Amino acid sequence: MSKWIWIVLAILVALSGCELFSRDFYLTETDFPDKNAGMLVMLLDGSSIATKTIAPADMVVAKYNLTFTHTTAPANNFTEVDWPAAAVYSKNGLAPGNWTVAAVAKDSTGFQIGAISGVVAQTAPFTITAGQITGPVALNIIPIIGTGDLSLTLTWPVGAATTPVTMTTYLVPAGATGPVTDHPITFIINEASRNATCSLTAKNAGYYTLQTQLFGAGTLVWGWVDSVRIVNGKNASGTLALTSGTGGLTLQVTSDMQNPITINWSATPPASITVGQSITVTAQPVPTTPTAGYAYTYQWYLDGVSLGTGYQTAGITYGSTLAPRDYGLCVVVTEKQTASPFGIRTISSKGFNFNVH
Repeated sequence: MSKWIWIVLAILVALSGCELFSRDFYLTETDFPDKNAGMLVMLLDGSSIATKTIAPADMVVAKYNLTFTHTTAPANNFTEVDWPAAAVYSKNGLAPGNWTVAAVAKDSTGFQIGAISGVVAQTAPFTITAGQITGPVALNIIPIIGTGDLSLTLTWPVGAATTPVTMTTYLVPAGATGPVTDHPITFIINEASRNATCSLTAKNAGYYTLQTQLFGAGTLVWGWVDSVRIVNGKNASGTLALTSGTGGLTLQVTSDMQNPITINWSATPPASITVGQSITVTAQPVPTTPTAGYAYTYQWYLDGVSLGTGYQTAGITYGSTLAPRDYGLCVVVTEKQTASPFGIRTISSKGFNFNVH
């Protein structure tokens, strides 16, 4: 029986919430009609993405374009277009020699959302050697590097803010080390319609923290924090509505679009407390275990302003010194590498309103 000729080409698509598929392939002599060539077995998996932040709606990997290039014998080159996610692809007769592969992930409309190292033209090398097992070759497929747009709208009810209405808003990139005041953005305020809008174009793709405060005649009316995700070539939009109440080749492809995690509360936060009371609340990220090599970090905000280093745990007790009025309490959960370069994978936020009386 001829020897199996395998390359395990594990494509780790860092484009959130996807699982690496694992499957055994049993090959026999009939799988190799050409004893001097290899066989390609490729597993493609596209998983849906639940958006938990201000972000483009469709970041689901639906299909892939895969381009294989033989570096010295171009007659052997081939391309698979729109190969569906979560489907097995196989091909006999891969010629021995040096190859490269380019992999591009697309959404259901055909829009390109991921590629090797985030660059559509990027390729990764591998070698087919007849009669030998080669691999694994790891590809890093992440959201495409580039720029996208952001559209935001803030509305408030009648009587919530007296004239003049002003705003203080910052859009802070993930990993920024300087003060938040280095990252202001401007809203166009329409007092008659009780709304404010902001449109940003060509912002670098990635995660941001949006810190917003609304003032009426210089008095703070409302403050909030949201996580924002900007994707290359797409528009992220969100409305913040203030209301009165609150040889052989095995190719494994997984889709990990670095999507925001889900945040749950350990218990339903109270809608109101009396002066001198405190709120005890705990944020529970889902999945409960972060990606390997990463850890969850926490920062709590009151009315859009950070509570500082004393409030960087999943659970806090807070509020005993607050004066009577309405407040907004938010937590931002960051999935961050535990070792250098301490990169950030995802940012998510969750908050609630409460009243002190």
